[in-house]
Amino acid sequence: MQTEKGTRLQSVRNHNIKVIYDCLLEKPMSGSDLAAEIGISATSIGKIFKEMLSLGLVEKFSEKQQNNHAGRHHERYVINGRKCYIIGINLTYLNEFYFICDLAGKMICHQELHFDYLFSREDFDSLIDQIEKKIGELLPSSDSEYVFVLSVPGHVSSDTNALFASARMGSMVGTNLSQIIYERFGKASLVDNDVNYMLRGKMLHRMDDYSVFCFVDYGIALSVLNSGDIITGYRGYTGEIGKNVVNGQLLKSITTIQFFYEEGKKIKPDLTMEGIVDLYNNNREYKAIILKSAEHLAQALCNFGNILAYQSILFGGIITEFGQEYFDVIQGYFSEYSSIPVHVSYYKDVSPEYGMIKSAHELIIDNILQTRTE
Repeated sequence: MQTEKGTRLQSVRNHNIKVIYDCLLEKPMSGSDLAAEIGISATSIGKIFKEMLSLGLVEKFSEKQQNNHAGRHHERYVINGRKCYIIGINLTYLNEFYFICDLAGKMICHQELHFDYLFSREDFDSLIDQIEKKIGELLPSSDSEYVFVLSVPGHVSSDTNALFASARMGSMVGTNLSQIIYERFGKASLVDNDVNYMLRGKMLHRMDDYSVFCFVDYGIALSVLNSGDIITGYRGYTGEIGKNVVNGQLLKSITTIQFFYEEGKKIKPDLTMEGIVDLYNNNREYKAIILKSAEHLAQALCNFGNILAYQSILFGGIITEFGQEYFDVIQGYFSEYSSIPVHVSYYKDVSPEYGMIKSAHELIIDNILQTRTE
């Protein structure tokens, strides 16, 4: 007979610390507020708060109650933002930025970036120089604790933490971005696919229990959400759909930015990538090409859905700029060929920022708790 493993008390305590921390990121709360919110006793909450205070994770403040209890103060707890800082870098084409925020999520700096479609090691080094200067200007002291979190348009190997594949950052394939950060700053970092960060953030609250998020830009990234858990490919990254063959061609070669650009230049030789959407809106011939591309994308995703039987699919990326007509084509294909009803929707201007911050929080808290137990 196999004996089930027990759960260490400290593991339970660590879990509760993380749950409480997530609640406090939303708003300041009292012990009684939290007890009602997460379903453990106020006494247990008090003990956990005592530990979180000793670790420097939270601070408490008092405020006068607005009721008949004259002079009585109400204690609430907030995240100690100064405990650690987060430097986030997003390299998604046409949505590039870096930010610096404190542990409570308060933005100190948010800077938009503009690089060419193909992003090189020289571009990355230049960006790091810029961020290093900004850190020196904004963070309170040279010994401030901070971590980096990088969002990249590509596949990051879960084995080596190196860039495994990327349409945009092809010249940096095999590069370990975490190692570059550590050699430059001596700080820890997280590196992941941009779509994974999007799903870890706000997108999780806009999707059914079993659904798919498809991001189409320079390539096609696909993540499956199953009851709050992200299911990724065999190496832990999104994607693995761009190499599907549709009508004798790779899906990524007939449904992404490079295809839109090359087809558009046949109509308008001086077309820039930024002009793709304008051409779509003003040229019937080009619009017909793009809508046919939508049908190819729908065919691949519908075949995929007939296997997984997901309930909904949400889109992000440049295709959202083509508007409802584009997605009507996709919905129509699903309505005709899907084995189950699938709801098709899209969300403009989706950003990985919230998921980046959330992932950085998890790294920081894990490191603090691990140091405590050692």
